[in-house]
Amino acid sequence: MGEGGADRLISLTKLDDREFYVNSDLVESVESTPDTVVTLTTGKRFIVKESPVEVIRRIVRFRRSISRYLPQEDEVDTDQFMEDGEV
Repeated sequence: MGEGGADRLISLTKLDDREFYVNSDLVESVESTPDTVVTLTTGKRFIVKESPVEVIRRIVRFRRSISRYLPQEDEVDTDQFMEDGEV
């Protein structure tokens, strides 16, 4: 489970102190204007209290938490994915 208790979600705080959750896979950009603006791949934008560095830190922390469960490249049996020579 990711931060916030749900897969792929990170918690952020709106300017009115309301906490909400964002799918970290949908974050396209984070900028300081000077407010922190998070833009999703859907085009939706959020202004949040966290700094751009903190938003990125939360995304990285989440991704590291799930990557430890992935097999290393040399542990994957690629033969199981091939059928009749197709990849």
